Amino acid sequence: AKFNFGLTSQSPAINVALATDVSADFEKQPRPTDSGPDVGADEFFAPDMALAAQVTPDPALAGSEASFTFQVVNLGNVPLNAAITGTLPAVLGGTLTRNWAGVAIAVGDTWLDVMTATVPANYAGPLEYAFFVGTVEGISAALTQTVQAVFPDAAVLISQQRQPQQVILNQPVQYNISVRNVGNRALSLTITD
Repeated sequence: AKFNFGLTSQSPAINVALATDVSADFEKQPRPTDSGPDVGADEFFAPDMALAAQVTPDPALAGSEASFTFQVVNLGNVPLNAAITGTLPAVLGGTLTRNWAGVAIAVGDTWLDVMTATVPANYAGPLEYAFFVGTVEGISAALTQTVQAVFPDAAVLISQQRQPQQVILNQPVQYNISVRNVGNRALSLTITD
């Protein structure tokens, strides 16, 4: 008969054994992994991580720089030693793949890095990017996402108010002009009267 000596996350045997010279459990996993060794033949070893990525701005603007932010959060009970690859859309040109080797992520910590590229001025459409993480601890994860690239939209909304509402001959009139950017890019305006 085959027995399962593995500990679960709720086991009362976790972190309560006396310190010993034993440096690995029966599965050859490091001992201890947390604040102290576990009772029994198994050391609770639960590597885990979460991936996230985002693009700024979203949507990306044709002819402008886009920043691709990649993030790994160590959710497990052991430090992670990761190899990370970020891949940008082929339409961007330039350096599209970046590898980060030997990335150490402590328990509860977050690793974050950014790749930037310029969206071609004549391109509007999907930008698919990917993110892969593999660890020495035996877990891996991948994330593929798509953001849209759009042509810049320059637009302003202009409104005015006059004081007094009714103009009286030979009396001063004050105009308040409001200009609001309602497009999706920064504008530099010159207003003359």
